[in-house]
Amino acid sequence: MTVRLGIPIAVVALLLGASAAAAEPTTPLARTLSVASRDDPHAGKPFVGYVLVLPAAARKGLVSVRARCHGTILQRNVPARATRVPERRAVPSVLICTWAIPRDRVGWTFRARMEVDVQRRLPDGSLEFDTDEGRTTAWIVQP
Repeated sequence: MTVRLGIPIAVVALLLGASAAAAEPTTPLARTLSVASRDDPHAGKPFVGYVLVLPAAARKGLVSVRARCHGTILQRNVPARATRVPERRAVPSVLICTWAIPRDRVGWTFRARMEVDVQRRLPDGSLEFDTDEGRTTAWIVQP
């Protein structure tokens, strides 16, 4: 009786241990949701290209978060703005990258990426700095 009961308990304990180890993220941004726009930018209008959502579980232990937005058309920089929601907190819930697309760039390829700098406190009290460079996405500028 104890042998039959011991085997299922060992299997359940092994599965619970494996799921707990798999749930622990390897990077601070592992629990975030990053979304790139599926729509193409329109010339002369602001374009929201990336949105990064930091749930409460992902914000735990973070000291500060900063986003940098890089975008180019014809290898020329496009003016960008990184918005934090809420604006005045060191660790925002949402980061948004917006670019001002020039009016005279219809039909050209706009390439952009969002870099996120994260500073978090480790269990021993020290600080760790991590940068996620993100991936580059390309869109065609529409009229």
